[in-house]
Amino acid sequence: MPNYAEILAFLAENPPQLESECELHASLLELLARCLRNEQVATDDDFADFGEITGITVN
Repeated sequence: MPNYAEILAFLAENPPQLESECELHASLLELLARCLRNEQVATDDDFADFGEITGITVN
């Protein structure tokens, strides 16, 4: 099971700077919320909804 606190801490410590990063953060938060509501681990099918993510740099 994912460590949701760790994921949220990472997002908080790395605020989005670009429009694409804002969209990525929003998508990740939506996915986390969905997982918490369903109380199940995210699957590859959950990530398929977001399509291909390109051009993202994590510092």
